[in-house]
Amino acid sequence: MPGNARPPSCDMREYFEAMTVFPDLRAIRDARKLLDQYLPITRMVPAHSLSEPGRVVHLKLETELLTGSFKPRGGFYALAVNLARRPVEEVTASSTGNHGAAVAFAAKTLGIPATIFLPSNPNPVKRKKISDLGPRELWRVAQPILPGRFSRLPHIQLVRGSIS
Repeated sequence: MPGNARPPSCDMREYFEAMTVFPDLRAIRDARKLLDQYLPITRMVPAHSLSEPGRVVHLKLETELLTGSFKPRGGFYALAVNLARRPVEEVTASSTGNHGAAVAFAAKTLGIPATIFLPSNPNPVKRKKISDLGPRELWRVAQPILPGRFSRLPHIQLVRGSIS
């Protein structure tokens, strides 16, 4: 199973014990302070169908963010932290949608050019969302670009996509 993905039947305690990195409270507060400058606080609404007597469940509506998902929080934070450490000339992402939108948003907001690689037949709604967020370039690839394959980009069939 890739990364820290949790199998459906896994006990949460096992899941957290398997994690290799735990941010400390200071890092969490620093991230929140940074993200509060760029991202709105999203609403929480009660989920009556999931709640029980004595236990109210709420849903956090991250879909109300500009990108339509929670992903800009991680993407924005990662890019901002890297910018604080060293100059970043360009950011590149390979995505089927939400991650690409998050990277495009973070790059545009922080003033860095972004190139986003999409599958050759992307979801048109997600493709438009990414395009609307203004990456410098948007490419469609004939095969997925997996981690570690960016060094082989000249050998992957690329089709320059229209950003409109």
